[in-house]
Amino acid sequence: MTLKRLDKVLAEELQELKAEGRTKNPERIITEYIAPQGEWGPRYRLAGETAKFISMNSNSYLSLSNNHEVMSAADSATLGFGVGPGAVRFIDGTFAHHIALEKRIAYFTSKPAARIFNSAYTSNQTPISTPTL
Repeated sequence: MTLKRLDKVLAEELQELKAEGRTKNPERIITEYIAPQGEWGPRYRLAGETAKFISMNSNSYLSLSNNHEVMSAADSATLGFGVGPGAVRFIDGTFAHHIALEKRIAYFTSKPAARIFNSAYTSNQTPISTPTL
C-alpha cells in the first residue's frame, strides 16, 4: 500500500470515528485551581474560558492534593529526601518512612504485614522480605 493510499484510508477512518463521537477532544489547559469554598467543591479555570468548571475526574478522591497540611508535609519530605523516588524500591532501595507506613497499614487492616507500591506493575513482583527497623 502506498503512503498516499494509507493516508486516504486513515483519513476516512478518522472521519468515521469523528462522526461516531469517538475521537479525543482538544486538550483542555487548566490555568487555575480554585479551592473548595463553603458547599462548593473545587473548581478550575481553563485557558480561553471565563467560566469556572467543576472537576469530576480527579485521582484526588478526598481533595487532599491541595490540602495545606499535606502540601506542607510534602515540602518537608522534599527537603529531607529530594524530589521523586529516583527509581522503584527494588532498584533504588526502600525508605524508612515506607516501612513505617506499611506497618501502620498492616495494623489498620489487622493483617500481619502490608506492602505499598508506587505503580501496579510492581505489585506482581516476587515477595521480598521486609527489613525490621
